Amino acid sequence: MSTLIIDVDTALGIEGGDIDDALMIAYLAGQSNWAGLAGISVVAGNVSLSSGVKSTLYICDLLGLDVPVFPGAAAPADRPLKTGHSLVMGNANSDEKWIFSHNPVREPETMSFGEWVGHQDPSFRFTLLATGPMTNVADLLLNHPSCKYQIEQIVSMGGWFFGEERHPEFNMMVDPPAVSTVFQSGIPLTIVPLEMTLKTCLMPDDIVQWLNYGEVGQAFHDGTLSWMSQMKSIRGQEGCHLHDPLAAVALLHPEIIETVGIIPSIDLKTGKTDVLSEDPHSVVRVARSFDNAKFQELLLKGIGVAFETASRPALLE
Repeated sequence: MSTLIIDVDTALGIEGGDIDDALMIAYLAGQSNWAGLAGISVVAGNVSLSSGVKSTLYICDLLGLDVPVFPGAAAPADRPLKTGHSLVMGNANSDEKWIFSHNPVREPETMSFGEWVGHQDPSFRFTLLATGPMTNVADLLLNHPSCKYQIEQIVSMGGWFFGEERHPEFNMMVDPPAVSTVFQSGIPLTIVPLEMTLKTCLMPDDIVQWLNYGEVGQAFHDGTLSWMSQMKSIRGQEGCHLHDPLAAVALLHPEIIETVGIIPSIDLKTGKTDVLSEDPHSVVRVARSFDNAKFQELLLKGIGVAFETASRPALLE
């Protein structure tokens, strides 16, 4: 696989913040069978841009990831931002409180993601894993058009394409015009939709062993347990879903998913996605099934490797 760049709306460290982007980053940090993570672009979505950047930098500190972090779009171009955090907390003006005792050490990049790609050698190619609203991805395609030819494929988490109970999924709902731009780009796109990720579940017992890995394990354990508590309080749900991690594991282990080619559409007002037709020749493919047990095995193994590696210096002292 080519070099990987991820576009995220991370919220670990924010009180009431979703943790699936953070778990995805931890999983990727635990991999050794691929070209490597070259950069992280941050978009406003789960939380505001400033909170998302802070969270992402802190995660990189915890995991020892020495990669550039690029602040991206603070809001869609055509509408105000409604964060996932405000929806969960039930308050449009909810305070994004930082729950950890210290702030990240490293600083974000001053140039944009698009500018950075433009400074690379023309032969530079990458896969883009996008697990937040598509605002940054559309900006890259519209304002840095030469980058289009450097993207080998996009893998995204978002949308709800099959089933009678479909409704707008959050990532697509935040910025529908951006999604439309990506749909029409002609770049090979694999979508892991909500109807798949809702079948995943991480339980409190699955994360107890993280406490064996010092500060990094404690931070991820506490943040994940806090999110699980939110889901139980608000939705009566035990555990939490693993939306973004499923997209990452499917990227590195495509054998765990089955996909179908589609001609997709999106309502530019509501963000509701649909399938105009199935087409085996389409560059857009959507997951229809996956091996849930294998997914969870791969995910927890990768996260464990990342935590062990990050905590090893502390354990040796």
